[in-house]
Amino acid sequence: MTLENYEDYFIDIATHHKLIAHQDANYERTFKRDSIDVLISCMRGDLAVDKRFALILENPDGTLSDGGSDNPRDNQRGAFWIIKNIAKGDIIADKAVRTQAKSICISVISKIRNDHRKGIKTPFLKALDINNIEYHPVGPVMDNCVGYRCEFGFNEFIDLSFKPSDWTY
Repeated sequence: MTLENYEDYFIDIATHHKLIAHQDANYERTFKRDSIDVLISCMRGDLAVDKRFALILENPDGTLSDGGSDNPRDNQRGAFWIIKNIAKGDIIADKAVRTQAKSICISVISKIRNDHRKGIKTPFLKALDINNIEYHPVGPVMDNCVGYRCEFGFNEFIDLSFKPSDWTY
């Protein structure tokens, strides 16, 4: 699976979920993919989080496992956030937005689960561990955005065979 496969799947979700409704026009963007460091740095950029919820996709990280077997694995962790901007100090909006963000997370997870069970063959879905998806409240981040973060694992075979042609000696 490539980073492009991973991102494409979630762009489709962000585009077709009614409460996210991502469009590529700058003033309607509600999808972003970046590293966790950039996401936490409070830079929301050109996201339309004042208008709608946004889906933020974290770059995956992971570990390689061999265990001396013939089946080495690339075990990765990915995550998405559902966030929206609220006025500073607005406790009522904070509770309402967090509640709705969790509901959207559950909706996204149900779509992922449905696609996985229907046998849709995207590289991301083939590698996904559907049985272990965590969720956590987030915020305020990115200039007072709040919501939820969902984390999931996926793994696939990785070729760890040594290739002498990659080396100069």
